[in-house]
Amino acid sequence: MRDIGGPQVISLADAVYAYASVVHRGRRQVQIPVPGKAGAAFRAGVNLLSPDGDVVGGSFSEHLVWRLET
Repeated sequence: MRDIGGPQVISLADAVYAYASVVHRGRRQVQIPVPGKAGAAFRAGVNLLSPDGDVVGGSFSEHLVWRLET
């Protein structure tokens, strides 16, 4: 199985902000750190695309625009 990902790395907070702005929901965001081993792994970037992975698709913002148009 190959490792795939998009062309940009954004934080979850930025993704939520982008989604909220596209669907016109300007609610307040509160950032809460994820505790434990899972949180530590995300902070270390374990979930990011590996160097030998394949970049596919467009940016998250482009995906949001596409979803609104369909």
